[in-house]
Amino acid sequence: MIRKICLASAFAVLASVAVAEEQCPAPAAPPVPKGETATPDEMVAAQTAVQAFADDASVYQQCMWNALEASRAAALAKKQPPNPKTDEMVLGKIDRIEAERQRVVAEFNAEAEVFKARIKAANEAAAQSQGEQPQPQE
Repeated sequence: MIRKICLASAFAVLASVAVAEEQCPAPAAPPVPKGETATPDEMVAAQTAVQAFADDASVYQQCMWNALEASRAAALAKKQPPNPKTDEMVLGKIDRIEAERQRVVAEFNAEAEVFKARIKAANEAAAQSQGEQPQPQE
């Protein structure tokens, strides 16, 4: 009997999480090019992709939160307590996508700094080889 209750509880948790995942597809993190070798077009495309990912991650987090709230409300409507395992699983997914969002943004920002330094050095070297004074950059 206890085993049946445990299995039913586990199924309910998985069903709630599956419904949330179906309603809220998780965004995939874009690749970040290496600043040492990337072209300007690659960096601009990566910036656009990283911003879209960050925005999509925020939408995903809100969607998962809304699905969790709906799951809690449905449980209460049935006069049952919300399942803490569902909360744990959904909140874990929200935390993981936030960590991934922060990692991708930080990685892009670091590579963008490498890229800017590389371009600045190349511009200064080109100016020196032509006997010009390098132009100050902001």
